[in-house]
Amino acid sequence: MKDFVSGIRRLLVVLCLSAGPAQAQAPAAPAAPAITVVPAVLNRLFREADEAFASKDYKTAAAKLEELVRLDTIKEHAEGLEMCRFNIGLAYFFDKQYEKAIEGFTNCLKIYPKGKNAGRSNLGIGKTYAEQQSWEQAIPFLKLASADRTLRSEAGFLLGEAYSETGKNEEALNVFRNLMGNDVRTPEQTTAAVSAISILADMGKSSELVAYIRKLQAQPGIRSAISWVATQLVVRGDELLKNENYEEALILYRSVPSRIYILEQQRKSLDEYKTLLNTLTEHAKAVAKEDLAANQQQPGTTATSQEAIEKLKSFIDATEQTLGAVDAKTDYDASVLYRRGRCLFHLERYTEALFCFSRVHKNYPKAGDLEPSIFAEIVSLAQLRLTKEILPVAKDFIKNFPEAKQAGQVNDLIGDCLVDKGDWPEVARHYGEAYDKNPSSEH
Repeated sequence: MKDFVSGIRRLLVVLCLSAGPAQAQAPAAPAAPAITVVPAVLNRLFREADEAFASKDYKTAAAKLEELVRLDTIKEHAEGLEMCRFNIGLAYFFDKQYEKAIEGFTNCLKIYPKGKNAGRSNLGIGKTYAEQQSWEQAIPFLKLASADRTLRSEAGFLLGEAYSETGKNEEALNVFRNLMGNDVRTPEQTTAAVSAISILADMGKSSELVAYIRKLQAQPGIRSAISWVATQLVVRGDELLKNENYEEALILYRSVPSRIYILEQQRKSLDEYKTLLNTLTEHAKAVAKEDLAANQQQPGTTATSQEAIEKLKSFIDATEQTLGAVDAKTDYDASVLYRRGRCLFHLERYTEALFCFSRVHKNYPKAGDLEPSIFAEIVSLAQLRLTKEILPVAKDFIKNFPEAKQAGQVNDLIGDCLVDKGDWPEVARHYGEAYDKNPSSEH
């Protein structure tokens, strides 16, 4: 877990598109006495733009930055001007003015094709297209951005998503595998790993999917986000089950850990995340206090620190939500077992299916899937021709769910079993009771 937390720390200090505006040193005062007022004007505009980013007033931030780039004096400061132009695109992106965002990033690239923010500008354009589901247009820019080592994770993940959305599964899989590497620790790597699992399932590569999941299960990043990972596996498994991809759905369901393991592991990890968040928050406050005392606030610092903290908060919130959902579902293990049983039944692996359904029946008397699970147990027994074992299970079904849609079928099955036994008094009693309870039934 310490290594994973270290990974998060490294992630948070990387200046990427999602981490806030680029930072620039305030321009030094020009030597000519006639324009000594300009640094104050520049500093004011930088400060106001930075404050606007911090308060998420992106329209104001864009306006202040555009005012800055129109000043003749700032042209003496090429690096600061490049950052201003990039941040104009960024402000419009956050404000969801996507056409203006693309224009801002494109202007920055045209003027500074090899500048320090060229990679981030490519990422900005690619991400803006992705936000509008224009995946084909996003791909070339994301490819360029992913070549930048500092942007590799964010740009690479979006590139993999773009390939997946456009049906280029092999390309997507290669991207996610490269992002994941051999040691999954960061949130990006974990997300990439889950995306690779989904693609392998879609491609029907069952053997490769099994080997891949086994490799991932011991990885620190998977364990540290286990509630989210487990939730994703169940959701994706449900989609595959609905689409009758039973083999792949079964693989995903079988990789879901027990509820108790998820709760214990995730609570431990969350405590460490929260400790890290407190450390970052206190550090940001201390730096801001020192800068204020020295009157040396650097443009972009406030927004960058705040965005980094908000990013970690969002991660913690998402993890707490999935953890809360697992905690609230006390029959979590039973629901996963029932899903496994359904897959096995459709694959005509009736003995294994019976094992799953009977475990739900015997071990989880309050499970939400108890009714369909007992009925599936009866059908599985019938498929295996275990007629002697059907009777007690069928009686228990009628006892617990007398109004169930399948009650008539089960009552008939009970009667057939009694006839096979030659227990005629019991046959008469059974059909008599069934008629008394529901005289209009067809069964």
